Amino acid sequence: DILVVIVSNGSYRLGAAITVMFFGAILGQFVNKSGIAETMIKKAAELGGDRPLVVSLILGAVTALLFTVLGGLGAVIMVATIVLPIMLSVGVPPMVAGCLFLLGLSLGGVLNLTNWQLYISVLGLSIDQIMPFALPLTGIFLVVTILFLVIELKRAGRVRLWAEWEAAPKRTVPWLALFTPLVPLVLVFGFSLYNLLNHPQPPFEFPIITALLVGLLYGAVTAY
Repeated sequence: DILVVIVSNGSYRLGAAITVMFFGAILGQFVNKSGIAETMIKKAAELGGDRPLVVSLILGAVTALLFTVLGGLGAVIMVATIVLPIMLSVGVPPMVAGCLFLLGLSLGGVLNLTNWQLYISVLGLSIDQIMPFALPLTGIFLVVTILFLVIELKRAGRVRLWAEWEAAPKRTVPWLALFTPLVPLVLVFGFSLYNLLNHPQPPFEFPIITALLVGLLYGAVTAY
């Protein structure tokens, strides 16, 4: 049973999840290597100016958005090495900055489509069944993150720390390319919302692999 049912047959059951992981990794690496992630983070820092709360909120939102498509330790290190020095440079205490980064990472993970495919393959769920749990959990994560940041910054005050980061990203991409992580989400969420409101028979769930490929194509065209 262990050799046949768990190891062999279990691998086949994970086939769809493994395939989605490949396409999700391709999109994640594209967002990383093309400079989209770096540009998003530093544009957010420029919008926030020298205000710790505003900078932290914007960078937390960008971190969450990036990790809807990014995954793996390499992506975590890459984003953290850009986000954390920026927050430290505007006076955010180190513990608060680290916790905010982890909260943003987890918030994005709730909406990560690669994770969703694992639920679909292993648990036999559909996208329409996942969304009623994922969306409220996203809202809870968002509220907790904002409350944590407001309370901790008020308690700790502004800490003057030295952190060096380049004012301009090494690579810049057009504004349109910054929407690349949103494209797969919009497609999957949009059709799921359409099913919820109109009850078509049979309902159409936008394939996650196709959504990731469309996002990759959009990013390649807009960041060319």
